[in-house]
Amino acid sequence: MTIIVAVYRTKNAEAFNRYYFPPTCHWPKGLPGLRKYEVSSSHVGLPIDPGGVHLVALLEFDSADDIRATLGTPEGQASQAISQICRSRC
Repeated sequence: MTIIVAVYRTKNAEAFNRYYFPPTCHWPKGLPGLRKYEVSSSHVGLPIDPGGVHLVALLEFDSADDIRATLGTPEGQASQAISQICRSRC
């Protein structure tokens, strides 16, 4: 099992949520090879940066090779683009 941990910080939580959550958040579930997908349901705090993280997403795959293969698919490319939008606009 290999897990991608995506940690998102944002200046504008409302704008971020519009991009990341429904109706657009169906995208991770369509990734080839994705075994499990979880998103934090409340504000995330880290001991080194309390209140600095808005959301954590966990994407579980069988192996690192599966992740590399997924990122090369159209769905993988789209997910990276959505992630970039969330980071750059919010």
